[in-house]
Amino acid sequence: MPMLLLLGGSSGAIDLASFDGATPIVGPYYVGTPTGETIDLASFDGATPIAGIGISNVDPNPDPFIPQMYAELWSSTGVFISSLETQSGVNFQDALNDTGSGSLTLQLDDPDVALLVPGTEVRCYMWGDVVFTWEILQKPRIRRYDPGEEAQHTLQVAGRGRSILLDKATIYPPKGLSNAINAQHRIYSFASVDFPNAGTWGTAWQGTQANVVDPERASFIEYTSELEGGEEVVETVIVPAPIGWPVPEAFWIWGQADTYPTGRNYFRQTFTLTSEQTVAFFVTADNLYTLYLDGTPILGETEFVSCWQEYKRQDMTLPAGTYTVAAIAYNAPWPPEYSNPAGFIFACCVVDRDNEIVSNILVSDASWYALPYPDPDPGWTPGQILLDAIGEAQARGSLAGFTVDFTESNDSLGNPWPFLPGFSIPIGNSVLDVLNGLVDQGWVDWRVKPGGKLLQMFNQTAIATESGITYQATGNVDTQTIRGQDFIPQIEPINRYLVKWSNGYFMIEDTVSQAAYGEFEGFMTVDSVSFDDAVSQATVVLNENAEPRYAIVADIAPLAEADSPYAAYGVGEKVRVSSPEDVLTYYQVHAITVQQTELGRAEMTLELNARINQQQREDFELLQGIGRGLVGDTKQRNSYMAFNKALGITE
Repeated sequence: MPMLLLLGGSSGAIDLASFDGATPIVGPYYVGTPTGETIDLASFDGATPIAGIGISNVDPNPDPFIPQMYAELWSSTGVFISSLETQSGVNFQDALNDTGSGSLTLQLDDPDVALLVPGTEVRCYMWGDVVFTWEILQKPRIRRYDPGEEAQHTLQVAGRGRSILLDKATIYPPKGLSNAINAQHRIYSFASVDFPNAGTWGTAWQGTQANVVDPERASFIEYTSELEGGEEVVETVIVPAPIGWPVPEAFWIWGQADTYPTGRNYFRQTFTLTSEQTVAFFVTADNLYTLYLDGTPILGETEFVSCWQEYKRQDMTLPAGTYTVAAIAYNAPWPPEYSNPAGFIFACCVVDRDNEIVSNILVSDASWYALPYPDPDPGWTPGQILLDAIGEAQARGSLAGFTVDFTESNDSLGNPWPFLPGFSIPIGNSVLDVLNGLVDQGWVDWRVKPGGKLLQMFNQTAIATESGITYQATGNVDTQTIRGQDFIPQIEPINRYLVKWSNGYFMIEDTVSQAAYGEFEGFMTVDSVSFDDAVSQATVVLNENAEPRYAIVADIAPLAEADSPYAAYGVGEKVRVSSPEDVLTYYQVHAITVQQTELGRAEMTLELNARINQQQREDFELLQGIGRGLVGDTKQRNSYMAFNKALGITE
C-alpha cells in the first residue's frame, strides 16, 4: 500500500537526502501533536521501519462508519495461502445474473507475487466477512515506471467471480456419448429422455384399431368402373383412415375416453433394441402432431388439419439401446355440423433392405402414458433443469463443491417454480449458458452467495424485495449516506418484435407502449413446441422491454453494517435513492462495485434499475476520467454539484 509521511510542529524537519527511494516507509500517518521532537532521516538505512512521535500505522482520521477492506489468497480447494499484506488496489464487482470480476495490485518485489497464479482465488472481506471471491484467470499485468524506482513497479492480476466455474461445465447430449440421435440442442421438454415429471401421467385410452372402418374417422375413395356395354359408373368406397396404414396391430389412442374436446394431449413410451436395427416410424394424428425420439422432433404436421387421412414415415438406423418416443397431438376446432373425434396412431417396425416391414417394435395402444388437456402444459421447472445440468457435470467430476439452496419445486426463497413449456441449449454450451438462457427468456434471476460456492436461483424479480435501506443527501456529514448519483441515459424500449420460431415468423407488439414512447422494433428467436408456446415466450420478453429503463449509479457511504451491502442486503434486492424527479424510490441493485482506497477503506458504488451496457459503461467511465465539465455533461455534473452542496463542499 502506498505510504505517506506526515509530520507536524514548528521545529519538525525531514532530511531525505540519504533515503534510497526503494523501500516504502512504514507507519506513515500523523497522530497527535509533536512537542518539538523531530525525525532525522540522515541515518535511515532504507530498510528499517520509522518509529517515533508523529508516526503511526493506523488511519489518522478513522471513520467507524466506513468499513475496512482487505483480501486473502486461497487455493481453489480451500487452503489458505497468504494474507497479501502489501495489497493495494483491490476491487471487485458483484452483479446479479453475472459472474462479476475483481482485480488486485501488488508491488513487483513483493514475495507474494510468485503466488498469484491462475487458478488461485482471491477472497475479499468487509466487516470481517468474505463478501466476494474471484478466481485469477489471466496472466499478470506488469507496470514499470522509472527503471531506478523499482519499488514502484507493480503487478496486477484480474479474474472473474466464482460462478465462472459454471462456464467450465459442458452440456452433453441427453444420453451422453452413447446418444444415437445427432441433435444439436439439448432440449428440456416433456419429450426428454430424463423428463422428471412423467411419473404423474395416466395411461392412454385405446380406441379403434387400425384398418377398421370408423364412421367418424373414415376416408372416401372414388373410382370409376366400366360395366358391360361400355357404361362408366363412379363409385364411392369408405376406407379406414389413414389410407394405406401398414401396421394393423396399432390403435388410435387419446388421453381420455371422450375424444371430442379440442386441445392438446401428450404421449410417451419407450422401446429397447438388443442390436443395431433399421427401423421405420409411422405416425399421424387427428388433427395435428409432433413426434419426438429421445427429445428430438423427427416427424410432424402443424398446418394440414386433415392429415389424419394420411401418414408419414421416417426410416432410421439405430444402435442397441433404450429409446423414448413422445408426441404432442392437437385436436383442432371443427365446424359444429361435423363430428370432431381426436386421436393419435403410431408404429415403429424393423424393416429389411427393401424397406419392407419385418416385425413390430412398438405400436400405439393402452400401454402408453398420456396426459390429456393439461393446464399448464407439461415441462421442466427451472430448478429441475439446473439440478439436472449440475448433477451431470458433477458426476463427471466437474463443479466440485458447488451446492444450491433451491429445489426442483421451489426457488431459493421458497416460491414455487413454474413449468417451462420448452427450453433448449446448444450441446457443447455450458451450465452458465443454461443460467443465462433462463434469464434471457425471463424465467429466473441468480447469484452466488458471498464467500462460498452456493448458487441461489429465484423466480425472476422475486428477489427484488425492498431492503428498507435508504441512501440520500441530508446536508449533514454525520447522517449523509450518499456521495454522488448519476442517471445514465435511458435504455430505449422495444415494443414490437419480429419473432422467429420453428415454423416461421410472427409479430408481437405493445400498442400502449407505442402510443406513449413511439415505435421501437426488435428481433428474437424462441424455441417452442407449438405456436401458443412461442407466443407465450415472446410475450414475456415483450412485457420486460416495452417500458424504457434507465440505469442509476450511486456512490454510497454507509453509516454502519446496518445499511451496508452484504450486511443489510445483496445484489438483486432493492434500496431507495432519489429518482430523476428527486423522489425517494426503490430500485433493484443490479451490481455492487467495491474498491479499496489507499487507506484500506471500502468505496462502494451501486448500479440500480438496469444494468449498464458496455458502450454506456465506457462512456460513463470516460466522463469520470476526463471531467464532466470538459464534455459538457451538465446533467451528470449538476448531480454531483447538488450532493457537494449538501455536504458543504464548494468547487
